[in-house]
Amino acid sequence: MTVDSPGRPGHPALPARLPADVPIDMPLQNFRARGTGGGPTPDPLAGPSNGSDTLTSPEGMSSRRLLLFLLTMLLATTASAAVQDSLLGDGIDLWDVALLVLFFPLFAWIAFGFLNALIGFVLLMTRMHPGFVPVPQNRQPLTGQTAVLIPVHNEDVDAVFGRIARMMHAIEAAGEAGSFAFFVLSDSGEESGAQEVAAWEVLAPGSRVPLYYRRRTDNVARKPGNVADWVRRFGGGYDHMLVLDADSLMSGDAMIGMAQVMERRPSVGLLQTVPTIRGATTLFQRWMQFNSRLYGPISTAGLVW
Repeated sequence: MTVDSPGRPGHPALPARLPADVPIDMPLQNFRARGTGGGPTPDPLAGPSNGSDTLTSPEGMSSRRLLLFLLTMLLATTASAAVQDSLLGDGIDLWDVALLVLFFPLFAWIAFGFLNALIGFVLLMTRMHPGFVPVPQNRQPLTGQTAVLIPVHNEDVDAVFGRIARMMHAIEAAGEAGSFAFFVLSDSGEESGAQEVAAWEVLAPGSRVPLYYRRRTDNVARKPGNVADWVRRFGGGYDHMLVLDADSLMSGDAMIGMAQVMERRPSVGLLQTVPTIRGATTLFQRWMQFNSRLYGPISTAGLVW
């Protein structure tokens, strides 16, 4: 059940809390099944295809994964052998065995992250990876409609709507107010829901970017169920969907750039930017923010590889 009634009585200037329903089917998918689909849609910007590549298994991907796995096992085995030699110096007991059992997978985890980042670093330094540019060059006005979904569940209302206001202002300043619509999808309780409605009533009337609000009273399937419910009810009215966490903040250039990439490459099904930490205050948070800025791009480049 959802709460979709209009805003406070006596305020006719308030916009509609939700747009008209444009239903679309969203059948459940089995992404583990093989050979069940008709193959990827050809990408008109990707050049001719030999018919052997797929969107989920690019050429050489198995070899890359095998190489990364073997290198990880090599480092973990070497490190474990060195630890074993030091433990055997005065004999071995149950605690030594437990240490070795835990050491191997934990060191393998560290080795995997190191190798992944090392590969990404080499790719970026040698320009074999194009890097991460939020906005394509020669940006043209958008032609499609993008829905920005922000699921919330008893969040800090002022902080959430403050970030939404900044993002909508950035999109409006870039001249693309007509190409985006924001949806706050709430699973909050009644108390937080009342605060969210009040914040929506303040922000929605003054923005050229549409801002809609919907609260469910039944938190079915949590966040994925919230998004799925929106897709089935309103998804037919939009070309693209951008899902943000309640604590996310994305620049207008990044959102517009991602929408333009989707328009230029209609066969792309999923596009993701590199997340970073912003607004850190404590020493630990600042350290994590520094690390995400420094290591985020190279780790992501390694994952893409």
